[in-house]
Amino acid sequence: MVGLSLPYTRKEGLPKLPEEIDLEYFENAIKWLSNQKEVNPHKIVVMGASRNVELALVVASIFPEIVSGVIAYAPSSVTWSNTVLPYNSNEMKASWKYNGSNIPFIPMDKISGNDSGKIKMIEYWKNGLSKTAFVNKATIKVEKINGPILLFSGSDDKVWPSLIMANMIEKRLKENNFKHPFHNIVYKNAKKDAKIKLIEFIEKNINLV
Repeated sequence: MVGLSLPYTRKEGLPKLPEEIDLEYFENAIKWLSNQKEVNPHKIVVMGASRNVELALVVASIFPEIVSGVIAYAPSSVTWSNTVLPYNSNEMKASWKYNGSNIPFIPMDKISGNDSGKIKMIEYWKNGLSKTAFVNKATIKVEKINGPILLFSGSDDKVWPSLIMANMIEKRLKENNFKHPFHNIVYKNAKKDAKIKLIEFIEKNINLV
């Protein structure tokens, strides 16, 4: 098995903040990987967790000719503005760009606490998902992914509504008659079934980027 862990911020020559990230960077990296003798170019899978799953799903949907599947931990079904991360700039921007154009996103205020100082994370994200017009434009076109999709989410996720978004992904795949296998794994505590599915997925799709 060949793996490539790819940074895209805070390294020499890379952007300081994860906003307006050019997807060409990932396109070039995957093409480079596919040319390595140890790699089967037809079994390159992208994997990520949380917001990096957003990136993985976007990359796989835009570059179906070079990506053959996705493993998604706590996935997002949409793309979000840069402002969902508190350390990004205050000016609202796209998180991702391709060919000089913004990938459509849901515009969000900077997350902050309430009067008690607590941050209501789930309510914050659900408010974004209620913006129907923006959701329609920002929904990731997962049906364009050219390979299997493996989703993991938690029924009691306290950070963001990964289960809701995983189900949104599943619904879109079914509505578009997705031709590849996909699994939507939901767990509370024990992850045995999830691990089994992950092992099976990796055995069939050897290369991870």
